[in-house]
Amino acid sequence: MSASRGEIALFSPHFVPPEAQSDASYRGVPPLSHLALAGPLRDAGYRVLMLDAKWDLDWRRAIKERIDHLTCVGVTSLTGTAVRDGLEFSAFVKSLRPDLPVIWGGWHATYAARQAVEDPRVDVVVRGMGERTFPELLEAIEERRSLQSLPGIHFREGSSIFSTSDRPVEDINHFPPPAYDLIDPARYICSIGPGIRMANTIFSRGCPFACDFCLDSRNKVLTLNVDRMLADIEFWIARGANHIRFYDGNFFLGKPRIVEFCNAILARGLEKKFRWMATAVGNRVVQIELSKWMTICWTSANAPA
Repeated sequence: MSASRGEIALFSPHFVPPEAQSDASYRGVPPLSHLALAGPLRDAGYRVLMLDAKWDLDWRRAIKERIDHLTCVGVTSLTGTAVRDGLEFSAFVKSLRPDLPVIWGGWHATYAARQAVEDPRVDVVVRGMGERTFPELLEAIEERRSLQSLPGIHFREGSSIFSTSDRPVEDINHFPPPAYDLIDPARYICSIGPGIRMANTIFSRGCPFACDFCLDSRNKVLTLNVDRMLADIEFWIARGANHIRFYDGNFFLGKPRIVEFCNAILARGLEKKFRWMATAVGNRVVQIELSKWMTICWTSANAPA
């Protein structure tokens, strides 16, 4: 790791309306995108302050205390409540330090990048995967270099908006594991029923199908290897989880990988320690042959925990 180059505050706004923000299953979802981003930022020499609106209710105080030490702030976004809350956060930062770069990413900002960066509370939008782009962007800002050669961003200079070429996707196994040491994991293990202690994680990105309602569709599928998946599962089991929900857009893509995953669970005896659930495309699931591989999935997902 490089010598410290400054501090980055990463803010995860609420992504459900106020009436749903007390729900245990919502509060149990960790800031997955920022946990993925924090590792590459730290490898580049930056300290990271993680702020999750679900739990860090006094984020204004936290920002005020660190404002003079920050190199920039980052905001993730989903369409809806997260945009409103993210802009409130960005406005607060700008009220304290108008010069501090405010960088947005996530699904909404990627989809509506020009609209996002036209807002004076947003300086740069990182489109798509940020693990490479964000550290390179910070380096360019620190060195006062032009951003026009940096792929994967929208940015504003004066009254002009610029868009650079897309950054190619990359194998996500090249990046560090989630920076769980930056959060309190106990916050994110939620009780959703008698004896059910649920954790949430994610192992892949992208989906090849063409669903118009989903921004993850029509994208190359990127998956963690099975060893990385099991290490993540064992992390949550060690902290008391006995159910884990996988937030993958379409977990059941690729029969060989799923069979490998389920066999690895059985080989380690983990089926005795937790149950799991995952997302699938319904019309594909109903067409799957009820064969040995589905029996393996069922056994590993439903063994007594």
